[in-house]
Amino acid sequence: MKTFGGILKELNSEQLINYIKSHTMYGVMGENIEYILEQMSSLESVAADGQLILKRNGLEEDTWDVVVERDGKVYAIDWTPWEEAKGFLIDVEEIKKEVSIEEFVSMILYDLTFDGEDYQVQKKKISELISRIDG
Repeated sequence: MKTFGGILKELNSEQLINYIKSHTMYGVMGENIEYILEQMSSLESVAADGQLILKRNGLEEDTWDVVVERDGKVYAIDWTPWEEAKGFLIDVEEIKKEVSIEEFVSMILYDLTFDGEDYQVQKKKISELISRIDG
């Protein structure tokens, strides 16, 4: 088991950036990916209670979502603070049975960035959404 933050440190950032830029789905991050990775690396990881796993999304046979599994329950990662996301555990060997580590990290970054937004914009959007929900 490794943390998401640990995987980000170990991963070849140039290879990850090329992967993201070459896949249409992640294209919204393409222009900002270097900046997103800089922001992510500058944040201190905090202890997080949960594990990031792949879950079939039910739409197509080979499509996945990354979710947090915590106490037997599954949660989306979209609104997760980046510091906490960096602390989630990942069973790398299990993930590699289904997708490459670059694909898995790309999926996580895609969800965490609200389709390409940076850290400050993401925090602002979450705050706005919570304000609307609270009414």
